[in-house]
Amino acid sequence: MTWGSPSGRGRILGVPTAALALVLAVAACDGEAPVEPSTSATESPTEDPSTGEPTEFPSPERPAAMDEGGADNASEVAEYFLRLYSYGYATGDVSTWEEIADAECEGCAWVADDIDDLHSEMGFVDGGELTFEDSQVLPVEGSEETYRVEQVVTESELTYRYADGTSRSVDASTADVVQILQWREARWFVMAIDLVTR
Repeated sequence: MTWGSPSGRGRILGVPTAALALVLAVAACDGEAPVEPSTSATESPTEDPSTGEPTEFPSPERPAAMDEGGADNASEVAEYFLRLYSYGYATGDVSTWEEIADAECEGCAWVADDIDDLHSEMGFVDGGELTFEDSQVLPVEGSEETYRVEQVVTESELTYRYADGTSRSVDASTADVVQILQWREARWFVMAIDLVTR
């Protein structure tokens, strides 16, 4: 999750990481405007001799948990969704992300738009691999087959690369990520996503 966005708006993860740089797409899920992240020395633009080429970033494997509801599967689905985030920033492909994102999840839509903006300008993200350190699933009271998934996620160092030959590096970071997932119509939907960097 690049917890900072290539467009300068910041990403939801490192947080909207390569990319959760989800900045806070999190806020967008609650109907608020994304928050502009503070700029640090590690995030300042640097000149590259060339734009470089995107490294191969394999599509995340679709887990069997996607085909069944229940709390036991919610954590695996949430992890898959975040891996699609990184995959989208690296490749520009947000098709599966958009299939899982509920139509009312504003943060999910914001991430897809930010990825489209970056890749439409021939940019991409290198790095930003995710490591999941902890996870817990809680049922949402009053909502059938709806779960709150809390995960501790670390995103490795990443670099935004732009068509004009410049780049911007972002240090590795860890965040507490919360997703609201719902099983309905025999499939999973992400209703909201949020995070707090450590």
